[in-house]
Amino acid sequence: MFTIVPHTADMGLSVTASSKEELFVDAVFGLRSLLLSKISLQNSESIKIQLEAISLEDLLVQWLSEFNFLFETGYWVLGKIDDLTIKVSKGLFQLNANVSGGLLEPAGSEIELEIKAVTHHDLKIEQSTGLWSVKIFFDL
Repeated sequence: MFTIVPHTADMGLSVTASSKEELFVDAVFGLRSLLLSKISLQNSESIKIQLEAISLEDLLVQWLSEFNFLFETGYWVLGKIDDLTIKVSKGLFQLNANVSGGLLEPAGSEIELEIKAVTHHDLKIEQSTGLWSVKIFFDL
């Protein structure tokens, strides 16, 4: 579950989930909802994403930045996440995901925002009473 958080010159998401993997899934679909209000894809393809970071927060920034980059450079849009795992190995957080999506169909889509960057501003992933939560802000 995610909600949009307004912020001066930025936009944010508040995300709550029952696992860290679900938190990453909900965050990326929250990002997609900020970028696009209506989505139509021309084709579908699967891609594998592998990321590594020194913290969960850095991993989340990399994860969201990857999809923002794919959208900004080629109008590739996430359709679904087939599999996502997060583990710690040798002191690093590792994310492996199989995702599918496609190129944006201009005639059937509506772009809402241009996100310049995913920020580390006040970024902290927390776990409390079985729930994971984060607020993440985007530079517009």
